[in-house]
Amino acid sequence: MIKVLIVEDSPTSQALLNKIFESSGSIEVVGIASDGYQAISMAKRLTPDVITMDIHMPNLDGLETTKQIMLKSPVPILIVTKTVDKNMQIVFKMLNAGAMDVTSTPALAELDKNSRMSASVLLSTGAELLHKIRIISQLKRVMSEKKARLSETDEFIDLYKNKSKKNAPLITLTNEDRSEGAGFIIAIGASTGGPRLIAKILSDIPKDFPAGILIVQHMEEGFTKGFAEWLDSISPLNVREATQRDTVRPGEALVAPGNRHIFALPRGRIELKASERVSGHRPSADVLFSSVAENYGSNSIGIILSGMGEDGAAGLKKMRESNAKTIAQNEKTCVVFGMPKAAIDINAAQKILPIENIAREVLLMIKN
Repeated sequence: MIKVLIVEDSPTSQALLNKIFESSGSIEVVGIASDGYQAISMAKRLTPDVITMDIHMPNLDGLETTKQIMLKSPVPILIVTKTVDKNMQIVFKMLNAGAMDVTSTPALAELDKNSRMSASVLLSTGAELLHKIRIISQLKRVMSEKKARLSETDEFIDLYKNKSKKNAPLITLTNEDRSEGAGFIIAIGASTGGPRLIAKILSDIPKDFPAGILIVQHMEEGFTKGFAEWLDSISPLNVREATQRDTVRPGEALVAPGNRHIFALPRGRIELKASERVSGHRPSADVLFSSVAENYGSNSIGIILSGMGEDGAAGLKKMRESNAKTIAQNEKTCVVFGMPKAAIDINAAQKILPIENIAREVLLMIKN
């Protein structure tokens, strides 16, 4: 059984989450906390496998609660919220502070009408929530082996909030370098633990970067727009959620929308499709990497970051076979080493690097 601690101040939401977990047959609710201080105490005492975390609570909010739990008794945390539209900055600060993923609060309408919802309705309503709980519950062992670290949270965000205050770039690119980099595509694929890693890379790249960047982050529909806006707020680059028939230009990064594959077409054009899931995902890093391999070959760089499973490994292999440069994040700096390891195991990665060295390597690859 997966032990879950619910952190939520709304009695209605508490009841719904509790009912969904009870109906799963594989999840036990070991406690319900109504504010952050209760959550910190119960996390230490009950040692849950997963915590579902609300954002707005009395006394101590979700961000501060996440920080304290990750410092005192690290547990995989899943943010559960209705939307990021009004909470964008705090959601991604929570991910930066150590929360593993974010998902939508299941719809409450049917519970309000019928408190005796059938198990099948409950399981359908909470399908995505249950899927994410099962995935991140596997990370408890990983977190106990690696002492959780708060990675440049508020200091990191404040440093890049005003793009005009950006520090000098890691490497200076000459006009010749920029000319050589024109027409390049950088493709990035990530899953669990990915948001703060992508933020780190984009924040280390100068705004006059000569290549376009395409990003696949496994994230639900409705959250990727907020993710792109958050990246834009802390990066010197222009970052936005991709739209159909969009074009990525030098110094820009496009994030694949949730529930859509992104394909890299010639001359910076992209295409979005709601076609079959690949490697269990939509968007899929395999789809992005494969299209980059086909259309850009040696004029591209592929980067695979932290994530569970094998998505991206086969596509990165195709990129390497097409003479692209390929990079995998190393195990020490990954939250989950699954995706990079799968790529390394099939010899898809030319370089295996810690997250803090990846932007520098990309700049050197373009410079050289």
